[in-house]
Amino acid sequence: MRRRPLFYLGLAAVIGAALGTAIHHPSPEPRLWWTALAGLGAGIASWRGLGSKATTALLVMLLASGGYGALRGGQLSDAGRLARGPEAITALGGTVVSEVVRTEGLLGTVRESCLVRVERLWPGAQGDGQRAGGLVRASLPGPTELDRGDQVVLSGWLRPPRTPTNPGGFDAATYLRARGCDALFYADKAVRPKILRKGAADAWERSLDGLRRSLSDQLERHLSAREAAFVRALVFGERTEMGEAEKELFLRTGTAHILAVSGFNVGFVYAVVQVLCRLLLVPRRAVLVLSGVAIWGYCLLVGWQAPLVRAAIMASVYLAAQWTGRRGDPLNSLGLAALIILAVNPWQVWDAGFQLSFVAVLALGVALPRFWEEAPVARTLKSPALRLKEAALSLFWVSYACLVFTLPLSAHYFYIASPVAVLSNLVVVPLTFVIFCAGLLVMAAGLAGAALQIISQTTAAALELMLAALRMLDALPGSVCTVGRPPAPVLFLLYAVIAWALIDRRLVSRGGRALGSALGLTCVLLAQSIAYALPDGRLHLTALDVGQGEALHLRLPRGGDVLIDGGQGGRSDKGKWVILPYFKSKGISDVDLIVLTHPHEDHAGGLPAVIRQMPVRAYLTGPFAYDDEQTLRIEQALDERRVAVRPRVGAGDRIEDYGGVDLEVLYPPRTDGGRARKLNDESLVLAVRHGRTRALLAADVERLAMRRMLEWGTDLGADLLKVPHHGGWPGGWEPAAWLARVAMRHALISCGERNMFGHPAPQMLDALRSGPGAEVHRTDLEGAVTLISDGRSYTRG
Repeated sequence: MRRRPLFYLGLAAVIGAALGTAIHHPSPEPRLWWTALAGLGAGIASWRGLGSKATTALLVMLLASGGYGALRGGQLSDAGRLARGPEAITALGGTVVSEVVRTEGLLGTVRESCLVRVERLWPGAQGDGQRAGGLVRASLPGPTELDRGDQVVLSGWLRPPRTPTNPGGFDAATYLRARGCDALFYADKAVRPKILRKGAADAWERSLDGLRRSLSDQLERHLSAREAAFVRALVFGERTEMGEAEKELFLRTGTAHILAVSGFNVGFVYAVVQVLCRLLLVPRRAVLVLSGVAIWGYCLLVGWQAPLVRAAIMASVYLAAQWTGRRGDPLNSLGLAALIILAVNPWQVWDAGFQLSFVAVLALGVALPRFWEEAPVARTLKSPALRLKEAALSLFWVSYACLVFTLPLSAHYFYIASPVAVLSNLVVVPLTFVIFCAGLLVMAAGLAGAALQIISQTTAAALELMLAALRMLDALPGSVCTVGRPPAPVLFLLYAVIAWALIDRRLVSRGGRALGSALGLTCVLLAQSIAYALPDGRLHLTALDVGQGEALHLRLPRGGDVLIDGGQGGRSDKGKWVILPYFKSKGISDVDLIVLTHPHEDHAGGLPAVIRQMPVRAYLTGPFAYDDEQTLRIEQALDERRVAVRPRVGAGDRIEDYGGVDLEVLYPPRTDGGRARKLNDESLVLAVRHGRTRALLAADVERLAMRRMLEWGTDLGADLLKVPHHGGWPGGWEPAAWLARVAMRHALISCGERNMFGHPAPQMLDALRSGPGAEVHRTDLEGAVTLISDGRSYTRG
């Protein structure tokens, strides 16, 4: 500990902050796996043979950081406290402190979201209000004229951020807490935002915004749209303009880290300054000062994100060591960065960027020396070929060490493992540096004519070469593996395997340690994948929370997966943001059957994303042919993925013993020559039988379809009813007789929180609870709902 006191103190601070804030964490899982990791850390400390004084110091730091984390982690702003009280209409005044993001919703509606720094609150939207503080994420009915820096008054409701409502879903609550935001604000659509002052932010913020816009405009003028989007992602971390296919490609090949500002960016900035200063013959100490100014100036321009701040602090320590003629220690610098960042906000310990960034640097300090050692003669090599070889070996082992250490966290957050990541980084990192430098030259705005053309062509060529190499690697068999989300014990086991490979004295060679860690991680993840894939003989029916829409997943008793509908598409594509993460978190890498009940946006919009990114064996829909936009998009995706099995089915069609269940189409009939009055009344109604249980999935049918099924004597009896049309009440007709015919024990309603249609209707809820008294499950209140049939009855999963 004498050599690296700050590292051990920082490690104790990380564990303490995690345990302290876990008390307030909405999920119990973090408490479990951080406690386990704390035990692993204590075991490593014991193995290192720390003395009594060092152990006491670490325990004091652990307790102090734990208490600080518990205290700070539980503190809420004025807006956060009001959000957790009795719900009431609230008005707030504040300043917009982020970009205003616009998304498209159902029926062409537009919503906008932004961060607002609260300055005044009016609980109950009455009185003179009170001075208040806090940061809220505001959701507004658009379009508005809001922009960063505007001082506004909004009317609506404050609510706490929600934890993930779907397995594998994005944890917005933790993400926002790590950024100092502890409340959500939903604006009243009947009251327009009142702008008090345009551009009310201080001059410094306006200057930074203006500089960022100016630099982005310079890229737009001199590069193609795709090249400019990539450079913005690389330099500023702005990925909104990048193509979804390209972002997915970087994720699948293990190179997505270059699209998030982090230590790579700081390293690039440092390298650029070094090259320029050498060319200009700047004195050594002046180079150190200019490097520090450039690094912290870059942080100021891009934003104070944890990975970037961590790298800037470590770079500053390194520069200070160079100034004094001492040798800096990366692990000591890492510990100092952890102490500073967690002192500002202990919730940062739960941020994925913080964790991945710190673990990657930890790998370089702990694992890299045990995997590879630079040849002593490498520093004196004169041959460019030998220097290139040593640089390639260095980059390979750096990538390997980072991959090993971050693999458990990558599986935890992204549910995949990319064996080609090491090779991908060998290609991507050098080309990224070329593009980064070229982008800086373009943004400098001092170039013109042939020089600018050469730089633009260089950027385009480097980007094309990078994408071509990544596509080639991605096409290799086994280039990406869907492993599912490791539960807490498996996550602990993965890091225990890494610790074993590093400290077991029987692994005497560096190659043996590297191979041992790789084989150990592979075995654990392979065992987890097999466990996810094994069927349990039961039918799992899950209604995903896709907002005001519908998506049902059937996990079949003998194995196999069926997806019925896919929620809405557009900017908030539920296929991309809900269904695919859900499947990957469950270790599902392909879909046996996709069923579309009817081509409304809230049922069909998310299917193209699923079809394009996951193998699909068969697709079926109802008997009618459609030529609307949703259907055309789905057909195009099916053609691209060469899905050949596309039957159209109608009443009476059956698929028997399909993975252990019988599927039967109850409506609409094949013989119906015309269209129904409404598209909803053309929806496919399915019955799923498993053993003695039966589930009735009624899609969006309304009064016409319900009447026809009653008149035709359709067998509607079921243990579980997926309630029609999100729990809406069919006007002009009461479906009491239809519900009585079903006589369900469980009623499942898929609808969105605070949806504009008022679903589920109070009349429908009363009807469901009367009569046999079905147990009602709602996605707007409970999130994703899983009901499991063992062949005799359904139970809540």
